[in-house]
Order: sequence, then C-alpha cells, then structure tokens
Amino acid sequence: MEHEEKKNYRVAGCVFSTYWIIEYNNEMYIMDQHAAHEKVMFEKFMGKMKLGNAASQILSPQIIITLSRTEADVIDNNYEAFANAGFEINHFGGNEYAVSAVPADIPGISSEKVLLDLIGMISEEKNVSQTESAFVEKIASMSCKAAVKGGRRINDREAYELVNSLFELDNPFCCPHGRPTMIKMTKYELEKQFGRIV
Repeated sequence: MEHEEKKNYRVAGCVFSTYWIIEYNNEMYIMDQHAAHEKVMFEKFMGKMKLGNAASQILSPQIIITLSRTEADVIDNNYEAFANAGFEINHFGGNEYAVSAVPADIPGISSEKVLLDLIGMISEEKNVSQTESAFVEKIASMSCKAAVKGGRRINDREAYELVNSLFELDNPFCCPHGRPTMIKMTKYELEKQFGRIV
C-alpha cells in the first residue's frame, strides 16, 4: 500500500474482539490487533534505538537485581547498548546491580521479573556481545509484553490510529516474531468463494 494512499481505506468493523476488517480499493484486509500493535511498537522502538534517542523512564525507587556471573557479563559487555536503549544499570556491589532507568516506550519493563527474563534471554544468545543487532532485537521484542492483547476490545479511533501506524511501515505484514499482522483477500477472490464468478 502506497504511503500517500494510506487514508483511502475504510475500517469496516471488528470480529471476536481481535480481528479488524479493512476495505481498501478492491481488497479486504483482516488485521490481528495484537500482532499489528506489536509490530508498530517494535518498529518505533528500533527506530529510536538506531537514532540513539530512546527515551528513559526514571525508576524511584531503583530496582536492585542479583545476577549470576554470566548475566553480569551481559550487562558489562553491553553497557553502551543498554544505555542507548534507555536503560541505566550500574554495579551496586557483589552480585547486585541497580537499575535506575528503563526504556519509556516499553510499558511493563520496569518489573524485576521482566528485566531478569530479558537479561536471561540475552545471555543465552551466542556471541551476543559481538552482535549488537541480536541484542537490540531481544530488547525490542519485549514490545510484545506491552502490545494490546487479542480479545481486549479497542475503540474505532484506536483501530484507525493502529491501521494508520501499521500502513506507514515498510513491511506491515508480519510481526517481530514472524506471525502475520494482516491477511489479504481481493474482491475477485471473495466473489469466487461465493460463486458470483467462475
């Protein structure tokens, strides 16, 4: 879909409180609101990371986490990448680290469990300290934790905003985990299903 034509669509409605039907010229799109929101948040965060201007949310009080040697190495070897993502993590003494800021664009990432899960995921990545792109994608993939869930009804205005944001992306058709955000059916395919044409 061309960027300048993105407003030439109509959101026809929602089914099962999850899937939005969008009419565009002679095509029908069915959008999964969770996968679509996940994709939009992922791309927004990745864009800010690449520009080095990810916003931080200051934590008060700061979170003290206890790490294994492997997990501590992840922090020490990727300190700059964590900082670029909006984290502020410093050695607190012994096996403990103080987290005083987290990325502002990933709601829910300030919980100790989410932080430890993230560090654990990164520590399992082979040569993560040598592959910043792998590190960045691990952080950005946390966007799925914050994306609107399937089954949670969003209103028409939120749906239009989501569709607009999605259609502005270079590749709006799959989420960061490879699932489709939308499926497409042409008017011709639909009419063929109903036997209106042969």
